[in-house]
Amino acid sequence: MTLSTVISDTRKAVTDNPTAAQALFSTQGTLTGVTGVDVRTATHSFTVDEPPAIYDSAISVGATLLDDTIASFSSVGPVMLDGSNRLKPDLMAPGVALRTAAPSNAYAESFTGTSGSSPQVAGAIALLWSALPELAGDVGGTEQALELGAVQLRLPQTCGGFSGEDVPNPFFGWGRLDVEAAFESAAANSGLRTDPFVLGHHPSPRPLAPRP
Repeated sequence: MTLSTVISDTRKAVTDNPTAAQALFSTQGTLTGVTGVDVRTATHSFTVDEPPAIYDSAISVGATLLDDTIASFSSVGPVMLDGSNRLKPDLMAPGVALRTAAPSNAYAESFTGTSGSSPQVAGAIALLWSALPELAGDVGGTEQALELGAVQLRLPQTCGGFSGEDVPNPFFGWGRLDVEAAFESAAANSGLRTDPFVLGHHPSPRPLAPRP
């Protein structure tokens, strides 16, 4: 067994057991060897090929432009590295020309990469768990909310036997992240209120029994 195999197995073990740490891993799938290829005119299937993005238990996130077209560097499924033919990516988020936080108390005015896309999904999970505390730690429920709330995106192309017209598909997965729709989906499924809390509104205090 090589060191790389040990590392890969360790990554898979950690990714397969997110509930043990009450956390979700948002992992990026970076394009290998085909940077700059436009997937609207050329096929580069099977480029989700690096752990942990290949694992079923990971949320693999691709990159879009602001007009919801797929970024040229964003990996396309399905996964063939482990022979699974697993449909990936799972979700998409903007990843081109982003304004983001940067080292030295600064901002990057035009950051590009799936490294800018996957943190948006992690942030969406944090928002969902903050707004709906009963969802915290519910990995399956959280993933379902993100998937059902995503903006569906399609391409008239086929990769690895999967049609880009279906949802999910090997280009965009379930679609582009929409945290508001994910919240509404999760709240509706759990029977919770979906109307926003109003700043400055203070609900009536809960009556307490008098002290003996």
